[in-house]
Amino acid sequence: MFVPQNLPLFIIIGHFRLIAICCKLPFNNTDSAEYLPKVQRNVQNQYLRTYDNIDIRDKLIKQRSVAMPQQFSFSFDPSSQVRGAKACSLPQQIGNGPYRIPRWYYNSVRMRCELFYWSGCCANGNNFPSIHNCKRLCEVDPCKQDLDQGHGKTLQARYYFNKYAKVCEQFDYRGIDGNRNNFESLQECQQQCPEALSPCSHGSSTPQIPCFGDSTCGVNQFCHFGQSQLTTVCCNRSPTGDRCHQLLNIGLGNAFLQRWHFNTNSKHCEPFIYRGLQGNENNFLNQNDCQMTCFVNPCAAGEPYQIQGNTMQCSPAKPSMCPNGYYCHIGAEPQTTVCCPNLGGNACEQQVDQGQGNYQLQRWYWNIASQRCMPFVYAGLKGTQNNFLNQEICDRTCYG
Repeated sequence: MFVPQNLPLFIIIGHFRLIAICCKLPFNNTDSAEYLPKVQRNVQNQYLRTYDNIDIRDKLIKQRSVAMPQQFSFSFDPSSQVRGAKACSLPQQIGNGPYRIPRWYYNSVRMRCELFYWSGCCANGNNFPSIHNCKRLCEVDPCKQDLDQGHGKTLQARYYFNKYAKVCEQFDYRGIDGNRNNFESLQECQQQCPEALSPCSHGSSTPQIPCFGDSTCGVNQFCHFGQSQLTTVCCNRSPTGDRCHQLLNIGLGNAFLQRWHFNTNSKHCEPFIYRGLQGNENNFLNQNDCQMTCFVNPCAAGEPYQIQGNTMQCSPAKPSMCPNGYYCHIGAEPQTTVCCPNLGGNACEQQVDQGQGNYQLQRWYWNIASQRCMPFVYAGLKGTQNNFLNQEICDRTCYG
């Protein structure tokens, strides 16, 4: 509808949404405002509040400041009005009507909702009946808003920031309303909401669940220990199966975390530096956790004795339970106290060997040169058979 700018305007307020329109004032020779429509008490029991005077074409016209119920929405052309979150970026538009209607708009420069007086005609979508309506739509960080597809019959490809996965994802926008977490392109989304790498390489719960160990996570999940509480969350397990057979994965990120992994080639737990994100399950906080979870071969040569695929364990109290050709390697824990292949020859004549590992176990060995048992510190793995729990056993085995 075209309305010449030089014609006086007044407001007709209807009983339905978007029914307020701009109309021509009738020409009359009188200098009164009696030709303005008299807005009576409406269905919401709202009244006209204040009256000011303005001069239009040398005629004294009463300018009315009104408080309207929230269901009314004014627009010169309602069909072309930008609605929803996009309206927050529109400039303030007072319009060219004769009234002073208190409304609220979002000031995108100051990033806050502010009061202004709308003239009653020709508004854009950045025009709210209350500060609450304005703040609810505009005074929020779009990156922290949940997905809102809006309503309507049209489907438009848009992007939103998934605040749980910390990435921009595509969704179908229905065309009306929604919120500000709604971007026309992936690039626009990524510029507004910088993406963060998920700590999980195979996905996680939504939202992510903080954890303190595997027991706090669900089925088919493990506790990923990151650099901080934000990245210490339950992650989905890898479809490849056993964590101890997964290849070394140092991950992504800028962290430098001392970790341990099980090397399937050497059959040992070995240290590595983890970068903090998107590693795999073969990632342990310390050597003990690794060794308790993954089998470590403590034998200096060959593999431990097995019965039907199970490693045979022995004990200091029953070292003779190992079959011929094997001896009882006494490690720091039951998992490494197993029957290992004999190294050949007399144990007392073998060279002393501190072995491998991070343990400090007090042991005794037979010193051929001095012909007596002497103490040494054993690291817990490998080594030789010249390794006794105490001096008494060493003397009994080797002396004389």
